[in-house]
Amino acid sequence: MSVTLTEEQRAAIGARGQVIVSASAGSGKTFVMIERLVSLILGGGDVRSILAVTFTNKAAAQMRERLRLALLKGIGEREGAEKERLKAQLAALPLAEISTIHAFCGRLIRTYFYAAGVDPAFRIAGGEDAESAGLQARALDAVFEEAYAQKSPEFSLLLSAYFRKKKDAALRNLVADLYRKARGLAGYRQILADMGASDDFDAVCDYLAADLRARADMVARGLEERGHVYAALGEKFVALSDMVHAVCTRIAAQDDLLCMQTMSGEADMARMPVKRNASAEERAAIEFLSGAKKEASGMLEELASCADRETEHARYLQANALAHALGQLALAYDDAYSREKGEAGVLDYNDLEQIALQLLDNESVRSDLAERYRAVFVDEYQDVNPVQEAILSRLGGGEVFLVGDAKQAIYGFRGSRSEFFEEKEKLLPCSLRLSANFRSAPAVLEATNEVFSAIAEGYVPMRGGERYGAHCGEVAFHLLPKRRAEESGARGVYSVLEHAGAERTDALADKVAQLVEEELGSDWFDVDAQTVRKVGFGDIAVLTRRREGEAAHIARALLARGIPVTTAAEVNVCDFFEARLLIDWLSYLDNAEQDIPYCTALLSAAGGLTERELAAVRLYFQKNAGGRRDGRTFRAACAAFIKAQPEHPVSQKLAAFDALSARLRARAQLCTAAEIMNELLALGLEAQIAAKEGGRSRLARVRRLIAEGENVDVNAFLARLRACNYQIGYAESGGEDSVRIVTMHSSKGLEYPVVILAGADVKFRGGSERDEVMFTELSLNGQTRTVAAPKAYDTQNKLVYSTLLRRACAVAEETRERKEERNLLYVGMTRAKYRLHILFREQAERALSPARAKRFADFFDFRACAKYIVPDREAEQMAPARRSLVYRPDERLRDAVLSAYEQPYPFEASMRVPVKSSATALLSRQEAMYSFLDEAEPFEGETSKEAGIAYHAFLQYVRYGQDVQSELARMRKDGLLTAEQAALLDAGQLRRILALPCLKSLAGGRFRREQTFLVRLQADEMLETAATDEIVFQGAVDLLVEDEGGYMVIDYKYSVLPDAALKEKYAVQIRLYKKAVARVLRIDENTIRARIVNIARCREIEM
Repeated sequence: MSVTLTEEQRAAIGARGQVIVSASAGSGKTFVMIERLVSLILGGGDVRSILAVTFTNKAAAQMRERLRLALLKGIGEREGAEKERLKAQLAALPLAEISTIHAFCGRLIRTYFYAAGVDPAFRIAGGEDAESAGLQARALDAVFEEAYAQKSPEFSLLLSAYFRKKKDAALRNLVADLYRKARGLAGYRQILADMGASDDFDAVCDYLAADLRARADMVARGLEERGHVYAALGEKFVALSDMVHAVCTRIAAQDDLLCMQTMSGEADMARMPVKRNASAEERAAIEFLSGAKKEASGMLEELASCADRETEHARYLQANALAHALGQLALAYDDAYSREKGEAGVLDYNDLEQIALQLLDNESVRSDLAERYRAVFVDEYQDVNPVQEAILSRLGGGEVFLVGDAKQAIYGFRGSRSEFFEEKEKLLPCSLRLSANFRSAPAVLEATNEVFSAIAEGYVPMRGGERYGAHCGEVAFHLLPKRRAEESGARGVYSVLEHAGAERTDALADKVAQLVEEELGSDWFDVDAQTVRKVGFGDIAVLTRRREGEAAHIARALLARGIPVTTAAEVNVCDFFEARLLIDWLSYLDNAEQDIPYCTALLSAAGGLTERELAAVRLYFQKNAGGRRDGRTFRAACAAFIKAQPEHPVSQKLAAFDALSARLRARAQLCTAAEIMNELLALGLEAQIAAKEGGRSRLARVRRLIAEGENVDVNAFLARLRACNYQIGYAESGGEDSVRIVTMHSSKGLEYPVVILAGADVKFRGGSERDEVMFTELSLNGQTRTVAAPKAYDTQNKLVYSTLLRRACAVAEETRERKEERNLLYVGMTRAKYRLHILFREQAERALSPARAKRFADFFDFRACAKYIVPDREAEQMAPARRSLVYRPDERLRDAVLSAYEQPYPFEASMRVPVKSSATALLSRQEAMYSFLDEAEPFEGETSKEAGIAYHAFLQYVRYGQDVQSELARMRKDGLLTAEQAALLDAGQLRRILALPCLKSLAGGRFRREQTFLVRLQADEMLETAATDEIVFQGAVDLLVEDEGGYMVIDYKYSVLPDAALKEKYAVQIRLYKKAVARVLRIDENTIRARIVNIARCREIEM
């Protein structure tokens, strides 16, 4: 931090009134905020009349300590009455309101408990602790018991959609989740009450149409800007560009979403042409054209997926009815949960905010606070949620100081909204900036400014770096090329000890480990100490997008090289050499008939043998066999060697090992796995492990493995490892001098001399449209409000649909997420003090523009940032010599050759045809929409899979025309039905089934049961394909009846589906059954009739 104030800092400290400061990363915003607070007190203010809100207890403690030191300094510099006043201020400092927002809300509620209507002795319970979970469960039980008793139409509607597998768990989870999300909003009860109450279908259509127009316009403008490049590339590129441009232009010209549907049939576009040896500009234009084609096709597909206006509106209204019912149930849950908390005398953190907001709506309370707090300071204002924003806005008086940075707003997933900060920048009378960065070296600032000036509208470049003098720092982008699978080791050589600890390799993780090793011992300039230092482990941080995934791979790669690591990401202990060594020893003690564990044990410190000695054993028998391969196991070879060469030193070592392993095996029958592992360590394995690089970390992982072996014997321990697929999680803690692996979210507020950013290619979360109920802010008709968007359910046919409102919510969520991810990238890059490495995996394609980014890499313009790209040295070394052409090829001839060899394969359809198929496989292929209820779900009575099997078995063996009870007794006596199956059968139901017309006439008739078949049919008869290849089709006809009218196929089903839905679902199967019967019996397919007997509903359905 600078000692001399900049003009921006001086302006912020001296400003009075309502002030908001936008502070870039490393600009000293906390310093400025404290200096302003100190200036107020030194100027006559009282610490007890100041409210300072921070977002962590650590920040609050730091602010209080800095204020204490400033007061001490002021006391030393002053005399007389002013000195005494500052002493009094120092004494009153513990009473200063410097705290987190929740601590402030808690004190406010305890002070005005009588106005809030709560017990002043309330306790604070976390939202996820055991006590809160119990209160929530009791509240939900009470709400659902009351709802079942009332049987309201709204609750019945919810059950029709969310009662699944005979449980209401899905509905309960939805209510609890919806309530949790709503509680972070001001006026949440009104929001829940208004859910689904209004018909905004037209506004939703307008919102989606505007999004499509913007996307189409972006593509069209991009193609126009590159038109001269396509003209130079040739007519094929021009033709495709014109085709895509025409589609986008027509979309952009339409005002109505559903009018755009008329274009959905234009998805068939020309193939992407190829250009060999393209220049950098040409490659960029070709990549854009490829992306533009995909974007245009994607828009057309989205339009094609829309139903007509009437259908979409009906689905919207169906979903709205569900949303309204969910809102009412969530309100009932809010009441019940509040009662439970009141009886228990607890409040949760959401209660603190909501009750504090209610108190601040009380004129008397607000007046008291305005009198008490003459100045309000808020740090990290970009991270406030809607309720906190409402609280802080009500506290603000004439002296307000808000500090934050919208570019560092990364906690939207917790409910924070940076929009509040941006609005305040426009509304408050004094809006200032801190743009000087005192943390990072000039190279880091330059790279960050270059990246964000291109992607963030209104971005103000960071200044600074002067403190570094001639030390510029460094930024490097590393592009990891696609690599072929690693070649195995030398042919015919297998190292047991190496494979015992074999660890999976990952190109990204290996590159990070390489960079860490290269950084160690290199110079970096410590700007605060103004001296050059050597990089140590503790100076390096690896930032990742996620806690799992690549973080675990990187930790494993670093640990394998003996590099100490501290990370919250769990690594798998069993992936490491030391764990595999112990596990192989235990495996050998548990089962001695295994060569690899046996060899691992022999080569360990406890075994005492070397690879040369083991090779001597094998070679001895191979030599005596005349050079032929000896077929015995290595265990048997060792035993034979001892007998053949008893005096040989290797034989004596093997005999000693056998005696040791026999003793340990006997002890393993009595001791736990942990005790045996500790004994193995004492026999020399501990020294063997500790001697390896990173020995301390290795022994820590061994202790984690041993902890899993407490209280179980060796056999049970190994069984447990197999059951969990040899996965034992362990979070590494390498101490102060270790490489940090942290997520970019966790790195906020921290700084490191060397930063390796390794999560640039992880896709953003996305996928919000998969949520059962989307709950998001949406701008409709010029107003931003929170909406709930469930799916639409066709309860008659058991089908589920998305809605246009859900699609609009997904667009809004993606836009918000993209902005937040951009901010996260900014946070990650600005953590670096001196050197910054960013790693990218080679991608087949990138997003069309940063506005459509799906990963961090899409925010980078690699052509503009070419100076930061570091060539891959390994790739350069491995690259084969390129053969230069000594002539220029004939372009026309070359295009003709390429055209000839790029012809589509004429039998491509046949390549997708299976050799064999069945009715089950075909049913899975034809599902265009999915059922949201199991067919085994209740509709009036109970149904189950077991009951269906039981009824089918009865129909398989029944003698038509006989009494049902006597038939049941016969089948039980003959073992055709089990007791459990008989118990599931209802005699009345069976009589009704047998009374169906197609079965009633079968007594004395000709029929065949369970007729299996295997026939060859043409592919185009079975599948939607142009291929005419033959497929072997197999199946089984439940009942094949022969009567005067010919043949009739009868198929049994046990389903809750109505007749029309069942008929539609199985039409393909029945058609193929008829075709198979016709082929086998050599009769006309058109003469065969078919029926489905729905056992569950006692229905006969003509097909």
